[in-house]
Amino acid sequence: MAENKIELKSVNELLGMKFFIPSYQRGYRWTEQQVKDLLNDIDEFHPEKNNDTGEETWYCLQPLVVKKMDENDSRLAGQNDPKDWFEVIDGQQRLTTVFIILNVLDNQQLSLKYQTRPDSEQFLSDITNKSEESNIDFFFMCKAKEVVNNWKGYTVELVDKLKNSCKVIWYETQDNAYDVFKRLNSGNISLSNAVLVKAFLLKDDNFYGLNSDALRLKQLEMAGEWDRMEQTLHNNSFWYF
Repeated sequence: MAENKIELKSVNELLGMKFFIPSYQRGYRWTEQQVKDLLNDIDEFHPEKNNDTGEETWYCLQPLVVKKMDENDSRLAGQNDPKDWFEVIDGQQRLTTVFIILNVLDNQQLSLKYQTRPDSEQFLSDITNKSEESNIDFFFMCKAKEVVNNWKGYTVELVDKLKNSCKVIWYETQDNAYDVFKRLNSGNISLSNAVLVKAFLLKDDNFYGLNSDALRLKQLEMAGEWDRMEQTLHNNSFWYF
């Protein structure tokens, strides 16, 4: 049985992939301020090279939780190429915003198909204010596009950083997609993004040159530090202070 997969993927890697937004997902609702914050965060991030490993630092966008779809899935009926689609379980708001930014600033497009809002796929490729009143999703997409158009930063550098220095924590599950969605959004799994970040940090592959005993000890040490930080953030007296 295949195992769940967790790894890093750059935005550039996502450009060649196909994403399906299922009916249980809510529509696009990012505010203008959220779009501005994302643009400013990316603009203010400056990659630095690690002298020991030669690798550059990267900006973490958000975990993206997906499941590989069966090419015979009836929801993909009508697609010219039903292979290699991923159902987006969590992270679609930011994924759509990245689509809008790249479409406006670099004429790049992601493949996004919406189950209950099929017109959104076409609208995203050519966002016009004339249609913003016909659909609440279109209204928010238009506002996001306006923010990107009016953004005062250096767009060439931002696009390069977004594509090459911004990464998602890619979590590919083998479980029932809707069950995972319910768990992530029902409160049964608290701090779901934090859980995914923690899982990524504690991967065996991150600890080079350690034998198995030293590896487990280091992971336990880091997990203990993480738990202590989390407990502190749940402590009301900490916030009162």
